[in-house]
Amino acid sequence: MALSAVICGSFRRDPVALRAEFSELQGAGCTVLSPLDLDFVGEVEGFVYRAGELSQTTADVERHHLEAMRAADLVWLHCPDGYVGSSAAMELGFARALGVRVFARQRPRDVTLADLVFVCRSPGAAVHQVRDELGPVPTDALPALQGYYSRAAMRRGWSGETPEQTIELLRGEIDELQEALESESGVATALELADVQLYLVHLANVLALDLGAAVRDKERINAERFEAVAGERIAA
Repeated sequence: MALSAVICGSFRRDPVALRAEFSELQGAGCTVLSPLDLDFVGEVEGFVYRAGELSQTTADVERHHLEAMRAADLVWLHCPDGYVGSSAAMELGFARALGVRVFARQRPRDVTLADLVFVCRSPGAAVHQVRDELGPVPTDALPALQGYYSRAAMRRGWSGETPEQTIELLRGEIDELQEALESESGVATALELADVQLYLVHLANVLALDLGAAVRDKERINAERFEAVAGERIAA
């Protein structure tokens, strides 16, 4: 599972450790969305700029950094000796609001910021922890559901339906789901939603398709597409 990260913190303090952390994130199979590299070529009042950022304002650079955080699976905080500057403090609050977990080798000295950070021995360990928590796409129940509904359809005389007939019935169930939503009845909505799912499973059976395998394959494509789109949006 490909993950993405943003690095926050002081980019002027302990640059050797910063480069090591950047490389370790990449080595763990994690795409660093921001900064894209550590080739800093300028500095204005403590704010460092990469070559491609020299024509941008500080606000523009920070906006791109925060936008990258929206697409990230985790944030790595570079805070040598527990130091967190004002910009990084704001970014930690932003990550908290987004629900993106922040990891660091050591806890920030500021007690308020310390509560926003998970201490981890290394960037690679943080990547593995997030990857383990997300886990693979949970599709184990779909084969059992397909098997159950195949038997149910046979008992109820529906096993001979064509794909076209099943799709038409599925459209009818979606219409009924829309009506239930408009009625604001939670019970009716849940039952109609269940009908929609069952007809989707039935359609997979009619087409002799493994729905679980299809979901896994499609989520792999979705993940790659999302990472590409997120990278393009952040670079814009």
